[in-house]
Amino acid sequence: MSRTTPSRSMSRLRPVIYGAFLLATVGSAILVSKPKGGAAPVAKVREAMVESARYMVRHLDGTGRFDYLNYVDGRPERGPERYNVLRHAGSIYALAQYQDRSPDPLVRDAILRGAGYLLRRHVQPIPGKNGVLGIASLPGEEVTGKQAEFKLGGTALGLVALVKAWQLDHASVPPEVLRGLGRFLLEAQDGEGRFTSRFDARGVALKGGDSAYYPGEAALALACLHRVDPDPKWLAGAKRGIGYLVRRRGGTEGAALPDHWLMLAASEVYGRTEAGTATDPERDAAVAHCLGIARGMMREQQKTSTTRGLAGAFGRSGAVAPTATRLEGLIALHRLLPAEHPERAALRTSIENGLGFLMRGQVAEGSTRGGFTRVFPREAVKADAGVRRSTAHHEIRIDYVQHALSAMVTYESGLPAEGKAPRWLPAMSVVR
Repeated sequence: MSRTTPSRSMSRLRPVIYGAFLLATVGSAILVSKPKGGAAPVAKVREAMVESARYMVRHLDGTGRFDYLNYVDGRPERGPERYNVLRHAGSIYALAQYQDRSPDPLVRDAILRGAGYLLRRHVQPIPGKNGVLGIASLPGEEVTGKQAEFKLGGTALGLVALVKAWQLDHASVPPEVLRGLGRFLLEAQDGEGRFTSRFDARGVALKGGDSAYYPGEAALALACLHRVDPDPKWLAGAKRGIGYLVRRRGGTEGAALPDHWLMLAASEVYGRTEAGTATDPERDAAVAHCLGIARGMMREQQKTSTTRGLAGAFGRSGAVAPTATRLEGLIALHRLLPAEHPERAALRTSIENGLGFLMRGQVAEGSTRGGFTRVFPREAVKADAGVRRSTAHHEIRIDYVQHALSAMVTYESGLPAEGKAPRWLPAMSVVR
């Protein structure tokens, strides 16, 4: 399934109706306020959510492709094409989470355009496997050589994104596409639950390069597919994948890897019925493993603001994406645990302090308002400053914004009200 890369002049055109959703921005980007430490007020979280959603809609072109990399002064990256279909799909997922919380016609349009781009350019049949579809990572922008590659994570997050698009508009994604992507994930899984990470253009497994995070993404995708297509094989595959990871990584003691995708998958699979309604050893093992992951995350969180403004950050580098992804995982676990669980309060404190750091790193003004740079704190950049383009303090990649938006939305939708039990997600409409 070949496709000519769209003209950059044509692909950068935005629909004029965006003015109804986006704030006008002029001049160069300005630094956000200096870090003060502490948790973020809920009202501020909501404002920050809106700005990040606006950033993502503003940086989606008419074909449905995101501006992959920008700089804080508003100028996009120049040079060879670069793109990442996993991050494209993850960005659609983040916008869909926002849309679930705060419906907006222009966000809806952005989700459907992004999904359409995914369908047209990246969904491809696996040769020799009837009814099996994958999401292709394309040569020239994501993989070396002349042949496409099918990555487990790309197909998984692509499926999540397309499920979300289908829920908005059943005509936007053929149900058989969703099932075809689900079949790919099951084909990539063995009887014990282990997933293979990479396949060549013929669908043959590639040796090496196994990802630590793709399996959690695959389990999440199968669980999301089961919500709209209640074939038990999807949920069984998700549970097998989670169970394998828990066993392979050694239960609670082996939970050193900060795998927030596994935490999201466990919450999606085991958060459908409230804890305590039935004994479930698999659920108990998954929750215990996720608690081990959470404890490791919280140990690396910066506790004071004396370390270069890093209060609330996870790690000492100031990298925004690792803090955002850890917040996503901790929030998912917080929702999964029963209200009386003794570690829930510590989770909440960690989450709120992490959000405080995250929101201090959001760009406050200019054409990149609502974005997040790779590293924070940073120094202000003027449009004519001639800064080095490689500096991590000034680049805004779409997945930095994606993960920050997901963290803020999932926090705002469930945690602020004290004393409430976890929010159990309702069943969605069924694929026909």
